[in-house]
Amino acid sequence: MRSILVGLFNSAYPLVSRTDIGWKVMDTYGYAAEDFCQKVDAMEIAFDVAAATGGGGYLAFIDEVLAIFDDLYGRHIAVAFILSLRYTRNTQALIGMSKFPTTCHIEIPVIRDFAGNSEFIERVQRAAIAHNGVPHWGQLMGTYIARDILDLHGADLTLWRQKLTHLIREGGGNRTTFSNDFTSTYNLEPLDDTPISAVRLTVTVGDDSLGDLAHPFRDHVSADVALVTLSSGTTFEISLNEGTEWPAHTTHIRDVPVDPGTIWGDVRSVSIKHSAAGPDFAADNWTMDSIVISSVSATGDVREQFSQRGTPVWQFRKNDNQVWQHDFV
Repeated sequence: MRSILVGLFNSAYPLVSRTDIGWKVMDTYGYAAEDFCQKVDAMEIAFDVAAATGGGGYLAFIDEVLAIFDDLYGRHIAVAFILSLRYTRNTQALIGMSKFPTTCHIEIPVIRDFAGNSEFIERVQRAAIAHNGVPHWGQLMGTYIARDILDLHGADLTLWRQKLTHLIREGGGNRTTFSNDFTSTYNLEPLDDTPISAVRLTVTVGDDSLGDLAHPFRDHVSADVALVTLSSGTTFEISLNEGTEWPAHTTHIRDVPVDPGTIWGDVRSVSIKHSAAGPDFAADNWTMDSIVISSVSATGDVREQFSQRGTPVWQFRKNDNQVWQHDFV
């Protein structure tokens, strides 16, 4: 199979030296009529060349792609693709894929209608994610999720969304002006620019209380904390229970104040951190049956942003499950 494919490619695409205007050399499709070119599904993934020291980064990714092909070949599952490399300098575009001082772009066009295509494409994209590969926005990237994109672009994505928000506001648009399924999937949406003064947590305790002063062995109360983390990395923290017992099946409201000028769209995550009091055999563990996270505007308006209920939603323990967190990606 390999020799047949190599022969087909070599005969269909002979190496011919040519000098001309760039687009005439690079774009050889016959637009006048169907030229029966083989159709492909393509991926392009960008990597930081500096991360390849010691064989990691894009070099490790290439090894993994070839290993995936060998695995399919060994199982007699057909797939045919080309793997090509090109190098660029970094772009000034906030969420452009050429993010690095020297970027290696790996292009992988996959010939359509082979039995192994779906598995190959998914596994290659999972390998790309594992090696911090930045996908091309206009090519196959269906295995990526919004969290992957946030991890890759970080503060640049937040700044891009801030500029999108400003553009829409100045142009008289609304939150859906540039929205579609793709932007919704990858959170390429304007930020909620409502100014907030605090983030409110409404917590209902389950069967196991936070602290139990009446218990003969667990007569101590943990000092748990609530944290709000912004996309900038700034963190705001308060004592969750202020050193007091929260009995089973009670509900408590706590506000985490934030700096003036903070908008709801700046909030990246909200978490509760448990620091269990007492020795291991009598540690102060507790359960949370529901949590509601709300924004408190600068004018005092409260709007629910997230809620979760269960029996329990979370069991806080001394040696594990110490942190509950919700990410607003």
